[in-house]
Amino acid sequence: MTALSPRASTLPARITGRPLAWARDTALVGGVTATSATLALGLMGTTFGLAAGLTGALAGFALGLEMPTFLDSARRRLSLISVGLRCITIGFGLGGFVGLIAATAAGNPYVLGPIVVAGIAGALQLGWWWLPYTVLTVTQRPTWPAVLIACAVAPFVGPLAQWISALIVALIL
Repeated sequence: MTALSPRASTLPARITGRPLAWARDTALVGGVTATSATLALGLMGTTFGLAAGLTGALAGFALGLEMPTFLDSARRRLSLISVGLRCITIGFGLGGFVGLIAATAAGNPYVLGPIVVAGIAGALQLGWWWLPYTVLTVTQRPTWPAVLIACAVAPFVGPLAQWISALIVALIL
């Protein structure tokens, strides 16, 4: 049996971080993004806004628990672009889920609009955020700068998502 080099013995078994750290930070980013987006759209303080913030935090927590496992398996078989596209898709799905729950909680019978706008907001936020957060995690640096920046841009995500959805509708019609 050969001895491991000192460098190899210091590498953690999972290089993409601890699930609970991801869950904490992703819940914060998800909750702040959903809350800020609804505030920017004038919906905060309503049942919709409260449901969006809570659902965003819970969806972020669930995503964060799974993200290290996904990234560990993806790094062996997927390109960086493929992982990025999957994160955008996951963000759209979770954002859409937040929109659905918030619209349903508010009694809004027209859930397609909130699903699309919230889905685009989730895709925008997770689409950029996962890479710097992952790099900080893998290099064992503090992740708070990525979390802080994501929370700082969160108020702009909702209006941008609404603008993008309006542009898509205009292009379709």
